[in-house]
Amino acid sequence: MAALLSFLLVPASAQALEVILDTGEGQPAGPYLERLEGAEEPAPRSRAALPPLNDAAERMLPIEPSRLRVAPLQGQPPAHVRETLRNMPRPLCLVGSDSQSLAWLEHHRAALLQAGAVCMLVQAETSEDLERVRDTANGVPVQLSHGDDLAERLQLDVYPVLISREGIEQ
Repeated sequence: MAALLSFLLVPASAQALEVILDTGEGQPAGPYLERLEGAEEPAPRSRAALPPLNDAAERMLPIEPSRLRVAPLQGQPPAHVRETLRNMPRPLCLVGSDSQSLAWLEHHRAALLQAGAVCMLVQAETSEDLERVRDTANGVPVQLSHGDDLAERLQLDVYPVLISREGIEQ
């Protein structure tokens, strides 16, 4: 108990973290922390500020979900899934490189930026597809993901969609 109390009483500045390994592939936490601290809308990143495609992203392509398809959203998920969504730290959107997803992303881009959403690109054939989605997102972070695990957990089978604490919408 005394050890626990002494740890809690040590000033925060004395509890600095030690970096054990830095692969150089991490992302800055600042934008995430700003949203948590109640900062206003983050400034959109310019296209030039986006990191170039790296070998890891190139190796993931082509990416094609087995559980998701481009289609209209029908209804809302079951109550237990909606309850899970209430614990989401930030909104996510699922998009592909198809024309419907690109039009959806362009139409909702301002709202996605304002909400601090992250887009998961669940379908892309080539690095050009990824670049086209990133260009359309224009400041909304885009990450490659198969999306199948998330789709299964949320009982979701369509994209493009926005997944937030309020539910799933198109």
